[in-house]
Amino acid sequence: MRFVRRTTEDSLVKNGRIESVDRGETFGFGVRAIAGGGWGFAASQITTGAEIDRVAALAVEIAKASALTKLADPALSEVQPAVAEYATTVEVDPFGLAFEERIGLLVRAEELLRKQPGLRTTRARYAIQREEKLFLSTEGADIAQTLTDAVAGSPLRRPATASCRSAPTRTACGSRTAAAGSASAAGISLGTRRAWQKRREHSCPRRPARRTCARP
Repeated sequence: MRFVRRTTEDSLVKNGRIESVDRGETFGFGVRAIAGGGWGFAASQITTGAEIDRVAALAVEIAKASALTKLADPALSEVQPAVAEYATTVEVDPFGLAFEERIGLLVRAEELLRKQPGLRTTRARYAIQREEKLFLSTEGADIAQTLTDAVAGSPLRRPATASCRSAPTRTACGSRTAAAGSASAAGISLGTRRAWQKRREHSCPRRPARRTCARP
């Protein structure tokens, strides 16, 4: 059984203004079981005792159904069950700072970008995430993890200098390729966000970019 709580925050400052602040928190648990030589899995976001019993029974039921088509019995590792705790080592805990301090750093960083000559659009962004996990097994494993991630960036756009420039490419799905932004609004982790964007780009073929040229 594994319990997972994920807390995220994604903030963007654009052209001197706070463009967006997305916060999210998810919590749930999953149960993986072996029954009759088959694997079963079930999960839920409700953590009452009755719900945990229901989900565990469902995982066993799924395992029995999976066993009907099994090719071989599962082979478990001989490793001794671990009892341990781990937390990401950080010099400054981003969640330990007040929100005003986090967003203030972002505003000041973007302000420095606007002092650079020739920039049409400036953006500064950060994303922070904390994931707390607890893994328990019937064999005695008891592992607690607290994982903290923080990333920041300042994507810049310079004015077009060529006489001809391409219009924004649109996908065959009829929307600009902004999968990562949509995923961040839903509170999805950065790794999942990139994978989701990659799948979207493969599933939505791009149309050729239009070109607009200044006439002499």
